[in-house]
Amino acid sequence: MDILLYILIILLIPVLIASLSAAPPLPTKAKDVDRLVRLAAIKPTDVVYDLGTGDGRLMFAAARLSA
Repeated sequence: MDILLYILIILLIPVLIASLSAAPPLPTKAKDVDRLVRLAAIKPTDVVYDLGTGDGRLMFAAARLSA
């Protein structure tokens, strides 16, 4: 029984450390994505890089322009 407890603790330590040091996810709001696309004047021929760590909302909005 003790070995299971130690294994569980060893597995949870990295998760706890990561949760304390990492920034929480903050997805871009739909109205802000539309505004970003409009302000950037993204055209279907443009190459767009999204350097965020979100769910790719800006990329999907830019891809809709080329479709």
